[in-house]
Amino acid sequence: MTHAPSPLQWNDLTLWVERNFTGIAIVAGIWLWITLVLIARLWHHSGHLPPGRKIFWTAVLGIPFLGWLLYGGLFRIYPVTDMPAPESAGMNLDKSDSE
Repeated sequence: MTHAPSPLQWNDLTLWVERNFTGIAIVAGIWLWITLVLIARLWHHSGHLPPGRKIFWTAVLGIPFLGWLLYGGLFRIYPVTDMPAPESAGMNLDKSDSE
């Protein structure tokens, strides 16, 4: 009589972590670095946002990888209606000044 294979046990998981510790540490370090850079950018470049919104997005960025996707897809420093006008970016679109 054959026995069904045993489900994954903690011993198997710890053995896998021990074998792949260097790779796990590298991936975790890269994730942490990118996350800290995004959090620093959030707090530095969005001074007009309320602190509650900054704290919310800081927590979202703490979710590995999914937080980056949510932040990149949903977070906006400026609402579309508050974007700086092209003139303030150094572009002169007024034709009457060039004649």
